[in-house]
Amino acid sequence: MGHRVLAVLLALHAAALYLFTTGFFLTRFEVSDLSSCQVTPSEAISNPTHLRGVHEDVRDPDDAATEGCWMPRRFRRVVFVVIDALRFDFAAAGPSTQRSAFYSDRLPVLNETLASEPEHALLLKFVADPPTMTMQRLKGLTTGSLPTFLDIKDNMAASSQIVEDNLLRQLRAQQRGVVFMGDDTWDALYAREFTRKFAFDSFNVKDLHSVDRGVTTHLFPELHKPDWDLLIAHFLGVDHVGHTHGPSSVFMAEKLDEMNGVLKKLLQELKDMPDGEDVLLAVLGDHGMSADGNHGGASDDETGAALFLYSKASLVATGGGADDELREYAERIIDSSREVPQVDLVPTLALLSGLPIPFGNLGSVIPSLFFVPAPTTQTAVGGATLSL
Repeated sequence: MGHRVLAVLLALHAAALYLFTTGFFLTRFEVSDLSSCQVTPSEAISNPTHLRGVHEDVRDPDDAATEGCWMPRRFRRVVFVVIDALRFDFAAAGPSTQRSAFYSDRLPVLNETLASEPEHALLLKFVADPPTMTMQRLKGLTTGSLPTFLDIKDNMAASSQIVEDNLLRQLRAQQRGVVFMGDDTWDALYAREFTRKFAFDSFNVKDLHSVDRGVTTHLFPELHKPDWDLLIAHFLGVDHVGHTHGPSSVFMAEKLDEMNGVLKKLLQELKDMPDGEDVLLAVLGDHGMSADGNHGGASDDETGAALFLYSKASLVATGGGADDELREYAERIIDSSREVPQVDLVPTLALLSGLPIPFGNLGSVIPSLFFVPAPTTQTAVGGATLSL
């Protein structure tokens, strides 16, 4: 009798766990379909309005690596800097009533660059989808999809390796190099995709400096090596300061000052590079943090990260040189895109880098990055071009 009761209780417990995980937590299946240079969007969808004018004759993967895949690429290389938990107000100048001595104006190099080089830099509020946890956000930042707490892989693999289409896989498909340094979550997700990697343990939140020092040690030597097309640097100190001391602490002020010094040096190095016009810098937060320094939920502070983009080449149009109608259109596009979903970065980087957009992407391109002064590879219209 006792065994029967125990068996019934275990069965009820298992059923309750199943209902909880499938009902309370959103789940989804990962798919392994891949986008391809050989199959353009116009072949799958009749005349897609968001990609009119792409080069449908780009078929050879070797040509795609040098010229672009679905449209002519603008940048050959991308420096992808993640400052974990970089909340938007850590980077942007806010109202004086909301300023904090601990985190306001602690990244002055960003706003100085925006003011001195408006055609070369852009700062956006970068809105993450919950759950605002690092692993889920890294999946979203590379696949363009919306990860949940429970992602069920179609091959039922036990590891956390990503099986769905992503930017790193598309780069490797074109024999292009990917170098990584920083938070070892990347290594758990993409261990097979890196040309070189320097992963550091991410779980000791009391350690405010080891990961950042490791990243800085490798970042600048790697920057000058010729064999990478995507250089990923993931700093953890800001996140760990938030968890340990909160954003309103002297430790946060010191850490943001340190990050400002790194970014200042990085920007100068890019300006001094002979091929700097072929490099795009993206500095971003994977999520924000709450007033007590935590994250994971859906509050504005937790979802509101920062995205800073810079290139030695013209990045965005300021309206100069265009006729009145074109200038007004450019300003309207740029003003309307000051806040973008994180998933929009994936198709944007893919097209700017000459890659196919990952198959499962749900984002749209950031429009202001495709309305630029006419380069030699595009047709000018009134002094500017809309490269969509």
